[in-house]
Amino acid sequence: MHWLVSTTTMLILGVIYIIFPDFEFTISNTMIIIGMILIVASHYDCYEDQRRQLPKMLVIEKNVVR
Repeated sequence: MHWLVSTTTMLILGVIYIIFPDFEFTISNTMIIIGMILIVASHYDCYEDQRRQLPKMLVIEKNVVR
């Protein structure tokens, strides 16, 4: 998970640098970008957890209906 985030961060920073050569990599800009990536990554983590729990929930609902 952590290596994925760092690799994605580097890739996105590189792409931004290629697209906007005059884009200044100030501390705040970099922090904002890293923050956005971390937020997206945490949302993806939550989604993965929910997807694992979905079948269990469906089974529980079927039992309750009976």
